[in-house]
Amino acid sequence: MMTELGQPPSAGEVARRYGDFLDGYIFDATDPPPATSSRPRVMAAQTVMTTLEDRESLARAVLDFADSLRSLN
Repeated sequence: MMTELGQPPSAGEVARRYGDFLDGYIFDATDPPPATSSRPRVMAAQTVMTTLEDRESLARAVLDFADSLRSLN
């Protein structure tokens, strides 16, 4: 979709493009960190889930991140 819009298909570009609509953005830890201002807040995480442990770890990270965003509002 990003390529069709003429934008680079990267986590940073997605965060930049949709930042006005997001409080937080989780990107894969293997991607370069998005260069954003204060919004959205970003967090790196292992997003590739090949095992149950991977899924549980990502779920915990997402919930913890959501809690941290809620405390800011």
